[in-house]
Amino acid sequence: MFERLYAIYDLKSMSYDKPFSAPNHGSAIRAVRSAMRDPNSSLVLFPADFQIFCIGGFDHGTGVVTAVTPVELVAQVLALVDKGVDMQVGGLL
Repeated sequence: MFERLYAIYDLKSMSYDKPFSAPNHGSAIRAVRSAMRDPNSSLVLFPADFQIFCIGGFDHGTGVVTAVTPVELVAQVLALVDKGVDMQVGGLL
């Protein structure tokens, strides 16, 4: 089984948060949307400050982690707040 690795980039601190895994971009977006249910979350308070990137992948069969170079922008968090995001971002579902 192969899963992609994602990380949220903070434009203000110019750093990535710890990675999380999801099977595809749509699932990663859904995970971030779920995290945004907390009204005190920085993602909700400052959505323009954050972006979701695909940073690599993990193969459960081999244990190999691969990097995506350059990292791939999946979504602007602000777009998740304002009007939603098409779950077929980049057509990768």
